[in-house]
Amino acid sequence: MSRLLSRIGAFSAAHRLVVAGAWFVLTVVLTVVTISGAKFSDAEFSISGAESTTALATMKKAFPEADPDAGELMLVVEAPDGTSLTRPADRELVAGLVSRATGVPDVRSATDPYAEDRPYVSKDGSVAVSTLTVALEADQAVVEKDLREAAAPLTDQGYRVELGGSLEDGPPEIAGVTEIIGVVVAFVVLLLTFGSLAAAGANMLTALSGVVVGVLGILAWSATGEGIQSTTLIIAVMLGLAVGIDYALLILSRFRDELRRGAGVDAAVARACGTAGTSVVVAGTTVVIALTGLAIVRIAFITEMGPARHWP
Repeated sequence: MSRLLSRIGAFSAAHRLVVAGAWFVLTVVLTVVTISGAKFSDAEFSISGAESTTALATMKKAFPEADPDAGELMLVVEAPDGTSLTRPADRELVAGLVSRATGVPDVRSATDPYAEDRPYVSKDGSVAVSTLTVALEADQAVVEKDLREAAAPLTDQGYRVELGGSLEDGPPEIAGVTEIIGVVVAFVVLLLTFGSLAAAGANMLTALSGVVVGVLGILAWSATGEGIQSTTLIIAVMLGLAVGIDYALLILSRFRDELRRGAGVDAAVARACGTAGTSVVVAGTTVVIALTGLAIVRIAFITEMGPARHWP
């Protein structure tokens, strides 16, 4: 193993542009596949036999969804100061708005805020809410535009009409504030550890490049199935950054040690890959085996995390 990795390191050092070009091509290919076919699963998280799963199943049975193939938007009406939506004139205005809302394309139904069995009016009468059932394939921006036009007779008289909710969750946020802060802190620690901007930057660049290719690989892989859970992707990014920085640090430290001993750059790369690289392969293989073991629990979204995490 050590000899093989040393040869790979020597080849990479001697053919830098070829290796960098191969990584670039791989990134481009995975990006194209991701853009054209990446899918996110909207399946619910469930654990067979768990009390929470049983409770949710009971609730769905007792309170079935009105239309599982549709989304919901909230149409909120707020009365001007000093008035109440419980007055007959105001009720008529709200009823007219609800009626016009049901005539908007892709709006399948709208609830009556004044319904006796399920009223949705605040105690002081200042706010009334109608729940709209909207087709999932509808363009939310267009629907909201039509609803605001339907609400014009009220807004012109000083009533405030707002829309809430979303028809779809959209793609998950991969690089959020938490991940960015983590990367910045890690870079500062590397800078203090190495005392060199170039060394810290090389370590971080290596880790980030591996994570980027890994995430793109996961998204490209999702195109072949029913989609991937958002939590799987987020966990893959977190673990990828953690082990990527750790493994890159190990190899880079050995590379710098070889340079101090007088070895040339190419020879230092080969020796670092053959020695520290062997440790990385063993550690990485152990992680792969451990994460593959998640399949034993027989919970779909947890099992999915194992193969997804292997990409980085």
